[in-house]
Amino acid sequence: MRSTHLILKTCAKLEVLSIRGYEVRIEELDVGEWACRDVLRELRIVIMGLGKGYGDVCLKRWQKLRNEHVLGRASREVEATSAVEADVEVGGSGVADRVVRRLLPLKKLKIVCLGGKDYYLATTRH
Repeated sequence: MRSTHLILKTCAKLEVLSIRGYEVRIEELDVGEWACRDVLRELRIVIMGLGKGYGDVCLKRWQKLRNEHVLGRASREVEATSAVEADVEVGGSGVADRVVRRLLPLKKLKIVCLGGKDYYLATTRH
């Protein structure tokens, strides 16, 4: 299912992305700008390389940054994560930081599952 990147790049009206039984490679998510970024409201995927429990860490971190309502600053903060912090928070893989960066621009995202439990989030108004 390497076509994940094509779906994200071309499906501008995609509201739900739910892939079961397949681990998405982080490279498939790093495809440039997602065409569905303004409408995607539900995301359920398992990301290869994101260790067990780190999906929850990603989502909590993303939710914290999103709730600050300063997405520009938050995005730079994620990029500037130190190696020490990465070792403590995400096992030093860097995958979690990439996931958080991918989630930040998705303003309508309400339901997210990265292989663990579902997170239901309030949408922001912009």
